[in-house]
Amino acid sequence: MPRQADLVDFLFAPMAYSVWWVIGAVLIVLLIAAWVVGVFVWTLPIEVLRRIPVIRNVAFRVLRFKFARSLAKVGDRHHQGQLDTREAFHEISRIFRLFVAYRTGYTAREMTFTDIANSPVAPAVDVLRLTYPGQFDDADPRAVRVAADAARTAVTKWA
Repeated sequence: MPRQADLVDFLFAPMAYSVWWVIGAVLIVLLIAAWVVGVFVWTLPIEVLRRIPVIRNVAFRVLRFKFARSLAKVGDRHHQGQLDTREAFHEISRIFRLFVAYRTGYTAREMTFTDIANSPVAPAVDVLRLTYPGQFDDADPRAVRVAADAARTAVTKWA
């Protein structure tokens, strides 16, 4: 049942909200907006991220970290006997070519060794020179660790 207004309602204004409620509401709105923007940026293709200056640097740092970790895991898996030598060389080459493709935009995954040597991504040749023979012929199992370390170093030092 609605109550009738009495004299007190006309003499005093309603109590004001605390400033902390306003600050809390603004922070929640900002957090939700930041979350939406973060999800949007996180799902953008790398081709779009490559064109945004500030986000490009963050994206390339994340790429370096993830690909370096993947290359280290390949070396560890080979050392533990989970991968044979040929598979390990193939994985190193595949991961490194994918990194070059993401980092530069060149389709290094579909390029031959000679194509890469004659392209702007020529620094990748040194790593691929270590992995190429091991993918197609019998190679020394100790060379897997050398190739994985060279690829990881190239990924972390890529300009």
